[in-house]
Formats: sequence, C-alpha cells, structure tokens
Amino acid sequence: MTLTISQLTALVERLPRIPLGPFPTPLQEAPRLAAAIGLGRLLIKRDDLTGLAFGGNKVRQMEFFLGAALAEAADTVIAGGSFDQSNHARVTAAAARAAGMRSIIVARPGGTHPGAQGNGLLTRLLATEFRVLDELADVPGDRLAEVANRVGVFERIAAEQAALGHRPYVISGTSVPLGVLGYVAGTLELVGQLTSLGIERPVVAVTSAGATQAGIELANRLLGEPVRVAGLSYLPTGGQGPTWVATLSTGASVLLGQLIAVDPGTVWNDDRVAGPGYGQLSDARREAMRLAIETESLLLDPVYTATGMAGLIALVRAGELGPDDTVVFIHTGGLPAMFAYAMDLIG
Repeated sequence: MTLTISQLTALVERLPRIPLGPFPTPLQEAPRLAAAIGLGRLLIKRDDLTGLAFGGNKVRQMEFFLGAALAEAADTVIAGGSFDQSNHARVTAAAARAAGMRSIIVARPGGTHPGAQGNGLLTRLLATEFRVLDELADVPGDRLAEVANRVGVFERIAAEQAALGHRPYVISGTSVPLGVLGYVAGTLELVGQLTSLGIERPVVAVTSAGATQAGIELANRLLGEPVRVAGLSYLPTGGQGPTWVATLSTGASVLLGQLIAVDPGTVWNDDRVAGPGYGQLSDARREAMRLAIETESLLLDPVYTATGMAGLIALVRAGELGPDDTVVFIHTGGLPAMFAYAMDLIG
C-alpha cells in the first residue's frame, strides 16, 4: 500500500519525539559543483545545518531516541562506543543536555585522531561523564554486529547507574530500527521540498552504511518511490552494505506498523571509494573536498561526506550517473572532525 505524505507523517507523529533542530533544512542548488562533476543538476540537502552542537544527521535521529528516553522517565543517557571523532557521541551528549538529562559517553581507545580535538573536544565538553574503555578496543567488522557488541558493556554501566539511583536509557548506536526514523521524517521533509520545486524522481545520494540510508529507503518505498536512493558507504562493507540497510529498514517498518520486507537486492549501497580504512584520508576524499570548496565554498568532513561526494564522482566517472541526472546530495554534517584533521588537510 502506498501512503500519502500526510498518512506517513501521522504514523511518524505517533512515536515519542522531542524537537532538537531548526527544520526544514535548506535544499540548495550547486551548479558549479554539478558542472565540475558532470551532473545535469545537483542540489545539497543541508543537514549539516541541523543546529544542535554543530548539527549533522544525528540530530534527526536523537529526536526519537531522546523522545523514547523521556517517555520512559529516564534521567541518564548511556551512549557512544566508537572513537573520539564520533558524531554520534557529540550529538547524543548535546541532545541529553538539551533535554535536561545526564549523559555518560563511552569511547573506544585509539582511532586515527584521538583526544580532545574536533568531535572529541566537543563531546568531552558536553557529556556529563566521558569514559574510554579498553574492553571496546576489538570489535567485529560487521556494522550491526559492532553495535550489538556494545550492549553488554552499556548494560553494565546502566546497572551501575541504577544502583546509584538514576534511571538510565541505553543508546547502543543509531544503527538500530529506532535510529532509522530520523530519516523517515527527513525524507518526508525532502519530498515536500522536491514537490514544491517540481523535481521528479531525482537520485538521492547519501553517505551511509546503515540507519540514514535505511530511513530514506523505508520512507521512499512507503511513499511509492518518488526518488531513487544511492547509498555511498563510508567504510568497506565486503558487499554487506545492502543487507545492513535492508535489515534496518525492515525493522523500522515494524515500528511504524507498516511491515515491509526489504530485499537487499533492491538496495543500492556502493563502497568502491570507502578505503583504505575508516577515518583515513584518500586521494578520492581529498579531491572531493577540494572540488566542493573551490566550486561552492561547501565544506565536507574528511570521514563521511567527503567519502560520499567521492563516491558520487566515481558513479559519474563509471557512467552510472551523468548530465541527464538530477542528484540531491544529503550533507550529513560531521564538520567538527575537520579540526582534528588539520595537518592531514593542509600539511
């Protein structure tokens, strides 16, 4: 069954949610970047401008996570699990503050740019408590398994906090069905903007290996596929990206009461420029950042959006997209990480 925008909006609004961002975010033309890449038309959905603590895509997701936490009368959020430059950790800590809650943010040791710089600095400023745990050092390469691996650690901290009289709420990561809902709502917003501009069936390109693309995929299918979705993974997936996205989309459809069994074979998730490794700059990422700056004064972060733009460029060069295509690039933010990469970017 195809839903209208009003019908899907009503389903989303039944779920607990708190306002955290200045929505809708702008949808801006990027004609010079389009010409440099070789596209007919390129628009940027500016989700780097979601406001809260330098914004980014996680703000949309935290509206639902913190809404659920407050619905359970929680007073403490336990989250994190990745490296210091985690956008998830930064925005979760900020969202907790905005909701009047405490936060305990947990990080893995190491990473390419550890310490109090970029996202790491902001998270340390925003969190009630910040912990680096050696037991999170070794994790599975599978994105969904990585999130599941944290659960035991987080539940132990939750028990500790409960014993102190707090009411904890665990966010093991955004790559869970609830995390998908942020971009179900975001897609509703985007489709409305596209309709007002008279743009039909553009390619929506998004840097994602999980929840962000899953939200767009789910909303798009429920609305009768007004767009085509191209996921551009920020890390090598070993071909598992479509499965990760499909699994999350299907799980989130249950939350909306609209079960859709998403077939991984119908999901476009490309990881051809995701190497050499997570958080490591490559020539393709550098080129993408340079082109965006030189043509549109558009800043891309070195981990996520630079990879997504590099992936978009690769699709054009491979002949999969070209001058007849209109593309909407979702700018998912992450810009504080640029300050941790200063020496990598300018020497």
